[in-house]
Amino acid sequence: MTNRVSTWCACLASLSLLGLVSPVRADDWPQWGGPRRDLVWRETGIVETLPPGPQLPRVWSTPIGNGYAGPAVAAGRVYVMDRPDKTETERVLCLDAETGRVLWTHQYEARYKVDYPAGPRMTPVIVDDLLYTIGTMGHMFCLRVADGSVVWKKQFVDEFDTKLPIWGMVATPLVLGDRLITLVGGVPNALVVCFDRKTGRELWRSLEDTEVGYCPPVLCEFGGRPQVVVWHPRAVTAIEPDTGKEIWSVPFPVRFGLCIPQPRQVGNRLFLTAFYNGPLMIELDEAGTTPRVVWKGKSSSEIRTDGLHSIMST
Repeated sequence: MTNRVSTWCACLASLSLLGLVSPVRADDWPQWGGPRRDLVWRETGIVETLPPGPQLPRVWSTPIGNGYAGPAVAAGRVYVMDRPDKTETERVLCLDAETGRVLWTHQYEARYKVDYPAGPRMTPVIVDDLLYTIGTMGHMFCLRVADGSVVWKKQFVDEFDTKLPIWGMVATPLVLGDRLITLVGGVPNALVVCFDRKTGRELWRSLEDTEVGYCPPVLCEFGGRPQVVVWHPRAVTAIEPDTGKEIWSVPFPVRFGLCIPQPRQVGNRLFLTAFYNGPLMIELDEAGTTPRVVWKGKSSSEIRTDGLHSIMST
């Protein structure tokens, strides 16, 4: 994975230059799942066929380090995390979306003690003039988008006694107004922690689990009330965004803590799928406070399946 290259914007720019899409700036993608965090791309002018030839013309490419983190795009800039070769550091990079030029870099020490140690996993989150990142070893930063300077920071292992999952911290935080809600996996009762996104002050903490998991918290609405749904290795649980108070919970223990795909809401139902444990469909009552299991996969094997056993679907 050496010299991982950020070409996501380059491909889109190539299509614009070819006249295949409108030359105006594409929609921003400022976090995991897009502007509404629902994994839906609402861009118009999507091409139906690509031009002939072995590859699209390259507008720009920028060599960066290793990692699994996706890029985030906002206001003409691309933000991505990496881990330079032969270093014990992680970086946050800001690139010009038109040219690929690196505008600034924030680098910090991160000694890896996880499997698959290539680099960071989390897609950055941009809200107004602030950027939020979480590194593999639990280093969380709030940076200014203008220059990458640090506004506030947290270290989950040191400050919350977090037991890191085997593949490190992955889940992207959820920002609701001035609240930033994220998986921490700390004690006591700090599986989920809510911070003031501008100051880093802790507002509330909620739930406890011996494992953190990898699934980002997602905002749903059941019974006319907003709920933050957290799928963690023991259960899928809904909490109040303002207080962290538990609303409902359904046990759903998964092997190796592999709760990864974001739960999907359809009406008053919520669908989940796990690699080993298979699918689960939950239905909420009219008030949105009492869940019931509509159906659940019976197989605990990804080989002998009786339903969708997905590991990283969106």
